[in-house]
Amino acid sequence: MLRVVLIHHPPQHGAVRMRKRLLDAEAFKAVIAEHGAELVLHGHTHHWCRATLASEQGSALVLGPPSTTAEHHQFGAAGTAGYYFFELKARPEEWSIRIQRRGYDAEAECFREIDEISWNIERS
Repeated sequence: MLRVVLIHHPPQHGAVRMRKRLLDAEAFKAVIAEHGAELVLHGHTHHWCRATLASEQGSALVLGPPSTTAEHHQFGAAGTAGYYFFELKARPEEWSIRIQRRGYDAEAECFREIDEISWNIERS
């Protein structure tokens, strides 16, 4: 199975100001380290975030998108409206995840691809 954890506040240190942080981030990280997860998706920051957390299988990818209604900034910039698009494939030996960052292009008046990353996770 592919385990995806959804959480509002980002679990990684420094993603938001101290007053907006996840108060029990260390406890959350301990649960992920002990029990594992392949993806951790969070909100709250309103800008692109990417990190990893130690997990039972090595590491969990942590992603946070900006708001889809953010101000129109330069295409692909930190404050650009955007979202992630995921394509998941189960292979016998691994999960293959293609993750596209899509941002609002004010000039073209549409969302389009900014870039793409691939994340492969060994299946146990």
